[in-house]
Amino acid sequence: MNKKNLVVLTGAIFIALSVGVIYEKFLSNFFQEKLESILADLKPDPVGYQGTAKIEAIRAYLFYDHTGEISGNILAKKDLTLWNTPIGEGDAGANSNTTLIAVEISGQDSHAKVNVIVTDEDKKQLINETRSFWIFNNDRKFYMPFMLPSSGCKKITISAKLIGKGFSPSAISQTIPFECGE
Repeated sequence: MNKKNLVVLTGAIFIALSVGVIYEKFLSNFFQEKLESILADLKPDPVGYQGTAKIEAIRAYLFYDHTGEISGNILAKKDLTLWNTPIGEGDAGANSNTTLIAVEISGQDSHAKVNVIVTDEDKKQLINETRSFWIFNNDRKFYMPFMLPSSGCKKITISAKLIGKGFSPSAISQTIPFECGE
């Protein structure tokens, strides 16, 4: 590379770095604030939004430790025996120490939050999470997943409710009768 090209390249790098520093110090906050302002106008406020969300169901699936597969919805089955599930006894079908929970929410153009609390038979909270969700597709459904590790020996109760204003209150509770013994 000759001296003239090296001087031009060095000058171009210097100008690019200078523009970057000026942008970072003076303009990035301005553009960030403008972008946030534009985006805030596009989405509704989750508190007070007039949506139609409703909790339809709670589903639960056994996660099989040695295959990575999941069972069918265990809450949909009547007379299910969940005895010694971690070692695959009863109706478990295989070893399962983890339960996948899915809260089914329906609605139209809804934006809200769902709170899920899972307690065991000793009233110990295993999950207490509040998460936001959007329903904006044509199916009008949303499924919020939760993983519950170390499950399968104590009966658990799953409660889900919508949080926010502007829609009818919706809550549901289900119990999974896990048991262990000799």
